[in-house]
Amino acid sequence: VVGLIIKILKLRITKIVLLILFLAFIVSLFVCRGWYGKQYHKGIGFYYVNKGDKAYKTGKYQKAVDFYRSALMHYPEHSGASCNLGNIYVSFENYYEAVNAYENALKYNPEYMVCRMDLGIILAEKMADYDKAIQEYGKVINSNPLTVNIPFIYNNKRTTNLNKGLAYYNMGLAYRGKAVYMGDRSAAAVKYLTKAAESYK
Repeated sequence: VVGLIIKILKLRITKIVLLILFLAFIVSLFVCRGWYGKQYHKGIGFYYVNKGDKAYKTGKYQKAVDFYRSALMHYPEHSGASCNLGNIYVSFENYYEAVNAYENALKYNPEYMVCRMDLGIILAEKMADYDKAIQEYGKVINSNPLTVNIPFIYNNKRTTNLNKGLAYYNMGLAYRGKAVYMGDRSAAAVKYLTKAAESYK
């Protein structure tokens, strides 16, 4: 008899707990409606990013662009999709759209240093906006990302140092480009060539 009573109580407690959980979920739908909507759009965004990544890897660039645009309509914060979109625009020689895509990626993820480097390269080499490119390279150089070293598994310290070295090199190229615009013998040209040499060092 005691066993039967315990069984009945367990069943009732289980039903009560399930009812409370169900009611809490219904209430949360009204209270946190925006959060659920955001998660829904985020899920769709990731779905399109995955499709875009597959198209990008197989060289189907126009399909990748369409998928990434769809992804960013649902989830604009996905900086990887924006950066990949920028890379594709570069291959199409659409440099203004590439810059917009890189800047969008950096708006949501300012620590995305590879994307910042790509932005600097396009600004300097394709748009001759040396000042802005130098600013971007400076941000890479002055960045202080978290370095992780798990022996034999993962170490990003070397990659971080490599990125900073490339940023110094590209900064040197940008200063050299500024010097060329100033003319061979001007004081400004000498100043920028000196800065270029310092960056190369």
